[in-house]
Amino acid sequence: MTGDPLTYRPGLVGDDRRPARRVVTVDSGPLSLLDTLGTLDRVVAANDTDGGWSQLPADARARIPLLPRRFPTLADLTAYAPDLVVAGDNEAFGDDALGPRGALAAHGIRTFLLTEAALEDAPVVTPATIQATVDDLLALGGILGTGDRAATVATAWQKRIDAVAGRARPLRVFVLDMPRDGDVLTAGGAAVLNDLLHRAGGTLITADRPFTYGWEPWSRLAVTAPPDVLLVSDYGPVDVVRKLELLHARPELAAWRTTALPTVVLPLRDTVESAANIDALEHLATAFTALPEILDRSEPTR
Repeated sequence: MTGDPLTYRPGLVGDDRRPARRVVTVDSGPLSLLDTLGTLDRVVAANDTDGGWSQLPADARARIPLLPRRFPTLADLTAYAPDLVVAGDNEAFGDDALGPRGALAAHGIRTFLLTEAALEDAPVVTPATIQATVDDLLALGGILGTGDRAATVATAWQKRIDAVAGRARPLRVFVLDMPRDGDVLTAGGAAVLNDLLHRAGGTLITADRPFTYGWEPWSRLAVTAPPDVLLVSDYGPVDVVRKLELLHARPELAAWRTTALPTVVLPLRDTVESAANIDALEHLATAFTALPEILDRSEPTR
């Protein structure tokens, strides 16, 4: 990752005195937030990471061209003449991608980085929460000149967030994102998902890891107390089935009895910072509440 400090700065870099009119989005979170703000008509190009573009209405997909790669280069953007790039991953501003944000600003291209996305490989990590999603929506509303709509949506979101009641006794949750031979990609304490789980009545068993998502050795998980629930990030067709097969085959986790664990599934785009976080929070709370009390291993809150 680049040593440019702006790579790890959430929010806007560049002139904010005029509303953005031509926007490129990188990853599904930014695209979902622009959709929520009613500004899809300003998106001039996007990628389909996490399936965000694929979930758009057919007329929007017909109008918004796909970028040639997940992390475009400055040359890739030339034909679209954007005045704003909104990114859901700070690798978008790496040396092999768009490059430093300050240099883009010098070209007249403002950049906005979602709060959770700014944490990857950052020298200082402050955990992201669902409040970051609300705050980023409000900030983008200001940049796009849709502040009133952003405020209305944020108020509605806050009411829904406040209405969620999690279990009195939290469930221990393991997030199965991407398993491979020696380790598994999973959520850590800095991820928005950690906050969603906490609010919904769950406790992430890797919440003490100082990352949003990181690779965890199976051997380290083997000495961790078993979870009550598996949460699987769904990348697409047959993805969940294959991931569970790989998990069940791990000899290190025999004590977890993974085949007996209840499983909750969320689309990948719901597990990272995006407009879908509020729906995901409500889904998790409903799913956890429906699970039998016998799963609770923790002591009741006094």
